[in-house]
Amino acid sequence: MSANWPWAPRNRSNTNPTPDRWSHKKSPFQMDHKMDLNQQQDELDEDDAPPMANPIPSWLLDDSDYKDLKPTPVVSLTTTPMSLFPASASAPRANHQPSIYTYAEQPRNQPVPMPNRDVQNGRLRTQSISQELEEARRRLQELQMLEAQSKENAPQTQSFYEPEVFTADAQWDAPIQHSSFSAPLSTPFWDRIAAGATEDTPANNKFRPRLNSVNYRVLLEKNLECDWFLIVERIVSENDQQASIFLQQKLKGGSEEIRESIIDSVTSLCIPLVTNRFGNFLVQRSIEYASSLKRTLLVKQMVGHMSDLSVDIFGCHVVQKALDFTEDEDLKRQLVDDLLESVSETINHKYACHVWQRVFELDKGMRSPHFMQSVIESLRGRWLDISSSESGSLVIQTMVQNCTYEELALNNALDEISSAVKALAVSRWGSWVVRQLCSMNGPGGDAIRSLVYEELSDDLATYGLDYSACRVLETIVQKDDGKDDNGALRKRYVEWLVKGSRPPLISLARDSNGHVIVVALLQAGIKEPLESVIRKNYVTLRSSKFGTKICRMI
Repeated sequence: MSANWPWAPRNRSNTNPTPDRWSHKKSPFQMDHKMDLNQQQDELDEDDAPPMANPIPSWLLDDSDYKDLKPTPVVSLTTTPMSLFPASASAPRANHQPSIYTYAEQPRNQPVPMPNRDVQNGRLRTQSISQELEEARRRLQELQMLEAQSKENAPQTQSFYEPEVFTADAQWDAPIQHSSFSAPLSTPFWDRIAAGATEDTPANNKFRPRLNSVNYRVLLEKNLECDWFLIVERIVSENDQQASIFLQQKLKGGSEEIRESIIDSVTSLCIPLVTNRFGNFLVQRSIEYASSLKRTLLVKQMVGHMSDLSVDIFGCHVVQKALDFTEDEDLKRQLVDDLLESVSETINHKYACHVWQRVFELDKGMRSPHFMQSVIESLRGRWLDISSSESGSLVIQTMVQNCTYEELALNNALDEISSAVKALAVSRWGSWVVRQLCSMNGPGGDAIRSLVYEELSDDLATYGLDYSACRVLETIVQKDDGKDDNGALRKRYVEWLVKGSRPPLISLARDSNGHVIVVALLQAGIKEPLESVIRKNYVTLRSSKFGTKICRMI
């Protein structure tokens, strides 16, 4: 097989082929480059000619092609660039004879000549590898000696910040050096001596941690004396969560002296801590673990700030905790009276509404006699708007649960609610207020249910299919016991359901909202007038999901 075929088997001489003369088919630039070098070959002398290389690999040539082969010069990277010398002069070269053969085609026993890399003063200089390594070691030692001398002669500079580490052995007598990043919070050694304390007096060497270096592990010792005010102050100034968690642990497991000391520090910074993201938890825990006297002193700090604290995202939780744990009735009345000054601004607030719920849940003895009257007067003309909102609905429901019918009637609150029953019944949040009113017990509850039913009786079919109003009718049916003056509301409603050629019962039983009223009636034991209508329309009811549920109950 001829050697000029690409699939011809390769031998040792053509394993690494060199660029060929037909490479212009792949790269025109390479072909132009080869042609330029061939043109320059005629102008160069034989002695100045650069090393040559065969332009075509041997595995693409026949034996007859070698005689027509014209060597192509190869530019050596080790020679000096031609642009640095005139066109007529040739660049200086290394002292070696040019060869027209490549390194691969040279005799195998002869080593490949490598040009010297070190040139000094225009003369070649050879150096072995061991000599180069020895020279490098010597220079490295000189640099290390110079660096050591420069460090010894350099002036000593104070570092900007070196954290103090207090250990159990040496945490009292160690003089504290203040950094430029924090105020000198710790008492210096010589100032303590000047104040009359001796070096061996441990009581005067109280551990005063700096703001930027507190070793909480050391402070976990049960009976360790510390200036707790500085750690409490970190929560306000640095928003330090770790300090809050640490102090809560000390309140839970510390001694009585440490607990009182921490609570005194919290009392001095009560208002900033209450509105702090992490400090409010510390105040709540202090209220829980404080004695009756300490708790009273702590809660008194909130008097005069109830409005601002109640509308705060963190302060509202502390106010609720104070109302729950305070035993002094006079102090509770002060907090409630302080909150009464801003009823209209806080009762519908998304944070303060929870405080108002807690206020209405207090015993009546904890509230002033004019409390309910003041609240209802503040809500006059706003019952519909407040009851229709999410926050206001929660407050009104809690107020209805913890007040009597007489309190609502005497203050004309029922008159305003009855005039807005239709709007509240179809409201998402207002319907819960109407349902709470209808759930009241006693004669007052019967009167309210009768009033609400009369308002909705004009369009029972529409209200029965409404998502919110159907729940109001369900509550009336469940709570009615038939003792009102106008007759049993449950009986009147059943008579309306079964009358007509197509009773409204069929539409309610097939509806996703109205079927709850029918279920409430069947569970209350009223089956006699309803069963006959359901059996007559059994096929119609079975065609719907909710009607099937009604059919299974008879």
